[in-house]
Amino acid sequence: MKPIKSFSELRELVLSRFSRLSTPCGIKATVAEIMELIKKESGSPDETWVQKTTLEIINGFAMEAFLKVPVVERAVFLPHCLRNVKVCKAPVTEDGYQCLKCGACKIHPIVDECEKRGMRWYTVGGGSQLLNIIKKRKPGAVIGVACFNEVRMGVDQLMEMGIPAQAVILSRPGCVNTDVVIEDVVAKINL
Repeated sequence: MKPIKSFSELRELVLSRFSRLSTPCGIKATVAEIMELIKKESGSPDETWVQKTTLEIINGFAMEAFLKVPVVERAVFLPHCLRNVKVCKAPVTEDGYQCLKCGACKIHPIVDECEKRGMRWYTVGGGSQLLNIIKKRKPGAVIGVACFNEVRMGVDQLMEMGIPAQAVILSRPGCVNTDVVIEDVVAKINL
């Protein structure tokens, strides 16, 4: 079989293979299952391309349900690894790190955008804290920023919970002093 190369062909293949209209995203599959299909059918050896394509397809499927949720019922989750650990003095609560808006990292401008739109935001230490906040605060939709592995786990859990999500992958992953393209996050906030 000739490998499928175009984005639209990959999207249609994922939809035909995993279509379940009862879910908010219109698909019923794990991120790993979708990624494996894209990797196989695209023939691409570039893992980063496969990850980004997988996420773009999943974000696209979730978009309609996400847009139906009022902005004030959406929540943005940022990873604590975006903090500048050498200078960050943000106190930690059960809802994560409470940004002091010192400007030493990329969290502050993202928080400002959230607040302009009336969105809740959380800077969390990991997936279990994210789930605790979601269970407690019950957002209608989520925007998540994380490395691909954290996004994969989070999106799978959110799909199971019926919560539409949009995700942005860190441009520089790791466990400390990571990076993200702020414009990508702001674009999701402004949907």
